[in-house]
Amino acid sequence: MKNHQIIPGQTSKTFFYQWDPAASVSCGLTGQKHRSPSVKVNDHWEVNYPETEICALKGSTVEISCSYRYPTRIENHETRVEHTFWFREEHNDVLLDLKNDWKYSSRVRYEGSEKNCTLIISNLTETDSAEYKFRFITNHRRGKFTGSPGVKLSVSDPQLQIHVRKSISHPDNLKWIELTCQTSCQLSDPPSYIWFKNGEKCS
Repeated sequence: MKNHQIIPGQTSKTFFYQWDPAASVSCGLTGQKHRSPSVKVNDHWEVNYPETEICALKGSTVEISCSYRYPTRIENHETRVEHTFWFREEHNDVLLDLKNDWKYSSRVRYEGSEKNCTLIISNLTETDSAEYKFRFITNHRRGKFTGSPGVKLSVSDPQLQIHVRKSISHPDNLKWIELTCQTSCQLSDPPSYIWFKNGEKCS
């Protein structure tokens, strides 16, 4: 079965077909309803995200990175990447490049060297919470690939809390309390903190 369509004339355990990076393939037993999960035979087409879930704070900047690879040659022709972009959702089967999305165009930029890709979004808002995917297009007519599933970004307020970890008795009878400032969002890059005592900033 290819793209949910039964492949005519294929009844053996082994199946050979012309490679198609967009096709998903599954198998089943004749006369039975059950079939295997679908797989994509990407032939070294791949997008890898080091982090698949990222939490960030409102107003901050986030970096979403990935790496990708593809066959060096297809049908005896050298493969060249002609276009790369990030997107978050489809509009009538059209993938909208974030740089062309008015909600992002002034806040996003792409960085990275060959086969490395980084999406940077600044001035984050809660509406930026979404799944982001990277796509690249080559000079081959079927050489298009999207890294799916992508990276889920959650944007929220800090929601800070102070955790009293332990008390320490000092030899001079002074009591020291160790306090830890915690956020509900596990940030990729450790932030710096400011402490206040009786409303005054601690030096």
